[in-house]
Formats: sequence, structure tokens, C-alpha cells
Amino acid sequence: MIEFVFEDDDGMVEEQDLESYDVVQPFAWDKNTTQLLVEQYMSLKDAFRDPKVKKKKLWTKIKNEFLSKRHHVTEDILDRKWRNLKKTYTGIKDNIRKTGRGRIYWEYYHQFNEIYREDKTVNLPTTISTSTPLSVIQKLPIKLQPLNEVGPRDLPQPSVPATPQKESSLLTP
Repeated sequence: MIEFVFEDDDGMVEEQDLESYDVVQPFAWDKNTTQLLVEQYMSLKDAFRDPKVKKKKLWTKIKNEFLSKRHHVTEDILDRKWRNLKKTYTGIKDNIRKTGRGRIYWEYYHQFNEIYREDKTVNLPTTISTSTPLSVIQKLPIKLQPLNEVGPRDLPQPSVPATPQKESSLLTP
């Protein structure tokens, strides 16, 4: 048995057993606690999407569920874990969309797909990107003539200037 000795302001010494205190160990995520988080989030999915509902209250509900199962965790730890899980999910979705890469297996992928199926921030629409503008060119049939059949009218003519030019003979005295 571990004992602590406390001295108060009056100099009185008091001994207490460690077993009388509920010692909280640092929280560590495992498969069961991660699955519990995913299930709890799924049950509150609609509330998390409601802009009128404070997310802190929802995380408190989930925290209370964790506490009932003797998992000592804070709302901030839950929120941070969820953000990391969501980042993993979006990274895998991006990987699947790209060609030439193999699929990545993640045990929570199907559950996250269910949660974020209709979420526009995760399921971005497919777009086509190009560095040159797209244009529509209509091709017309071209009638080619052999060169020996080309007459003087068919040859390209020099262009005529838009403003009339004065002849140089008129300019000299």
C-alpha cells in the first residue's frame, strides 16, 4: 500500500492511502474506444450537422457515455480524435479517386462513408481542370484543287490598306 504524507498550513501531518483517491490514468485510444466514438457520433450525426446545436454539448454527451464505461476522456480529446479520423477518411477517399494507386484498407471506412455520404465538404463534385480554355471548333469540308488548275483569281490577293494612301508622285513638286 502506498501512503502519502500531507502537511497542512498549521504544520499538522496527515497520512492518506492512495487507494482512497480515484487516480486517472492518461487516456489511450484502442480499437474498442475508437469504435465507441464512431458509434456515438453516428447516433448524434444529425445533431452534429445542425448549426443551431452547440458541438460542445454533443461532445459532452459522448464524454458521459465514455465515463459510464470508465474511460476518462475530455471533450477536447474526443473532438481531436474525430478530426484525425475524418482526416484519415478524406485522405483515403482522395487516394481511391486517383488512378494508379492501390486501395488502402481502413476498418472504419464504411462507417465514415455512411456518416459523410451526403456531406458536400467531404464528397466534392468531380471537376475537369485544364490549363488551356476549351473551345468548340466546327470542321467544314475543304475542296482541294490540283495546283495546275488554280487560276489567278484563286491565288491569295494582297490586302488593301484601310486608309487610302496618297501616291508618291503627287507629293513631289
